Amino acid sequence: MKPDFHSGKRLALARKLNGLTQENLVGELGFPQVNVKTLRRWEKEHINLSRIEDISSYFKAPAWIFTEESLDENLFKRLLLDPQLADHHRGFATQPGATEGEVQGVDWFNQASNLMLQDQFTKFVQQVQGQDINSTGPDGWTLMMWAAHWGKLNYIHWLIQAGAATITQDTAGFTPLISAAVRGHVDVIQALIPLSDNLDHLDNHGWSAATWAASHNNPKCLRYLLLAGADPNLPDFDGELPIIRAVRDHFLDVLEVLVLSPLAKPTINQANLQGQRPLHLAIELNIEAAVSLFLKQGADLQLTNHLGEFPLDLANSHSNQKLLQLLTPYL
Repeated sequence: MKPDFHSGKRLALARKLNGLTQENLVGELGFPQVNVKTLRRWEKEHINLSRIEDISSYFKAPAWIFTEESLDENLFKRLLLDPQLADHHRGFATQPGATEGEVQGVDWFNQASNLMLQDQFTKFVQQVQGQDINSTGPDGWTLMMWAAHWGKLNYIHWLIQAGAATITQDTAGFTPLISAAVRGHVDVIQALIPLSDNLDHLDNHGWSAATWAASHNNPKCLRYLLLAGADPNLPDFDGELPIIRAVRDHFLDVLEVLVLSPLAKPTINQANLQGQRPLHLAIELNIEAAVSLFLKQGADLQLTNHLGEFPLDLANSHSNQKLLQLLTPYL
């Protein structure tokens, strides 16, 4: 993609055309559940490829207009404001400088990925015959990456037989396994785990497949990853822990998987880089089920948070009798 008009700038333009501030957009129904900090990073750098479909769906536009290299700002605005034009333009050359009068056809990779999305398996196989099965599209995504992202298990099996690499990553550090974990494709996770050389591979922000599964409330994917030996205790590059994110997002099913996993036991009492602990945060957020779960699994009531507060101090400060009743037997 042209560096001066990358997907992040297109997102910013789409947001402004809809009269939204960054703060407004992150609260919109249908837009990915991210915070303002993440949105700002996307607009400054580029959109995480795993979220382009969700973002384009929110704007009621085809996903490809956020990644197609040949689009300039004016054409992007036209296609965003009038999506019916998109199908017409999609058939034209994708090379920079091509015009509507220079129809050269979409390259084989884009055609193949579109056929996969439309689940036209026979045509897909015909399209990729004789091509480099590990070729990459925008931002380093291979057909294997797209198959994992879309949950196309039959395509994954075929691609593996055709020699496609399962151990590969895009420019953001995403692997097929991470892509499947983001989207919650359990069957794809099961197929890729035996073929992975590193279940704890970190993307460019320090997130592993287990981190992504936990942060996107995909407990089944998380369970399979942990059973296969993935580490649930890895902090990201900001020092944040999967268990802290799950508490903050009220993902109780994810918390159960994390806490009941033998490998995750240490995180019950572990503090993140800011000094916040799971039990303290659950008390602050008044999540009784999480507090009960942590206590039953051995949360230490003698530990303090970053403010020097004990769990009992927090419960008293919130005057929460139910939480106090939960804590009392463990004192």
